[in-house]
Amino acid sequence: MAVLAVSFMSQTFASQKLIPESEPLDSIPKRKISLLAAPIVFYTPDTRWSLGLVGVSGFTWGTGNPQTKKSNINLGLSFTQRKQILLHMPFQVFSPGSKFWLNGELGFFRYVYYFYGIGNRQENEYENYDADLFRIRLNALKKIGRHHFLGLRYVFDHFDFTRFKEGGELIDGSVRGSRDGSVSGLGLSFNYDSRDNIYYPAKGLFTESQLIAADRLLGSDFSYAALYLSATRIWSLHSRLILAVNTVQHFTVGQVPFHQLPFLGTAAFLRGYILGRFRDNMMSLVQAELRFPLFWRFKAVVFGGVGAVYDPLEPFKASYLRPNAGAGLRFLAVRDQNLHITLDYGIGYRSSGVYIKALEAF
Repeated sequence: MAVLAVSFMSQTFASQKLIPESEPLDSIPKRKISLLAAPIVFYTPDTRWSLGLVGVSGFTWGTGNPQTKKSNINLGLSFTQRKQILLHMPFQVFSPGSKFWLNGELGFFRYVYYFYGIGNRQENEYENYDADLFRIRLNALKKIGRHHFLGLRYVFDHFDFTRFKEGGELIDGSVRGSRDGSVSGLGLSFNYDSRDNIYYPAKGLFTESQLIAADRLLGSDFSYAALYLSATRIWSLHSRLILAVNTVQHFTVGQVPFHQLPFLGTAAFLRGYILGRFRDNMMSLVQAELRFPLFWRFKAVVFGGVGAVYDPLEPFKASYLRPNAGAGLRFLAVRDQNLHITLDYGIGYRSSGVYIKALEAF
C-alpha cells in the first residue's frame, strides 16, 4: 500500500473584544478557531487511486476558563477509482469549564470489505463484499469529578450489502449479519481523563468504559451486549521523549452480527492488520509507542504490540497472539491545539498497512 499526501493550508482566526486602556492586554482571553484543509492523493489495493480532502477544526468553547478543554471537529472525504465513497466526521466538543463532553463520529462508507471468517484461521484466504454503511457513534458525558465523566452512549450501524463473492460464506446468509440490517444500541459510558492535552499528551491517564445493549426495542435487528474497556498511560521519559502504553479489552455476548464482533486491525487496534483480519467474541491487546521530535513541526514515533481474538468457551492458545510493529511521522498542523496529522506504517502477521489520520492512535 502506498500513500501520497499533497499540499496543505492552515489558518488561525482570532477575535477579541475592545479592551479598556486600564485593563492589561494579557488579561483578556482570545477566542480562536483553527482550521486546516489538506487535499490528499493515495493508492491502496482496495481502492486503487483515490482523491480526497481532510479538514480539521480546533476551537475552545467560551473564554477565560482554564478548565475548558479544546474541542475539535474533523472531516474526511474521499472518492476512489473503484467508485467508492468514504465520508467520516469524528468530533470532540467540550462545554465551558468542560462540564459536558460530547464526542463520537458520523460516517457513510461505500466500500469493499474483507471477510476472513470468524476466529483464528491461519490461512490468508478471504472473500470481498461490497456494502454501504451508515454509522453513528455518540457519547454524551457529564463531569462528575476532577477527572471523571459519566453519561450515555448510543451506537448505530446500518448495512446495505451490494455484492458478495459467488460461492463464499456470506452469500448464502448462514453467517449472522450477512443480510441488510441495522444495529442500534444504548448504554453507559464512563471516562477518566487526567491527560495534560487530549491530542498529543505528555503525561496522564485516560480510560474508557462502555457497556451497551442492542435490542429490537431500539430498532436493532440484533440483540446482544458489548463491554469495551480501554486504558492509556502516558509518561514523559525525557523532555524530548514520550512513552504511551495502551490496553484494550472488548467482550460481546448474544446474537452478535459478524461486523460487530471485536476485531484486530485499523489505526486503533494494532496497526498493520486489515480491518477484521481476526475477529471473534472477545479481543484483548496491549500496545506501546515512543514519540520524539525531529525538526521544525515534524515528530516521529515507533510502536509495537500484541493482541488476540478468542472465544471464551474454547481453550486459549499461544498461537492466537498476533504481534505488530511499525513507525510513523507526525506533523504539527494546529500549533495552539497541539494537533498533529499522522502518517504510520505498520507490519502485522502476513499483512501491513499505511494509515493517515488527524489524531493519535491512542
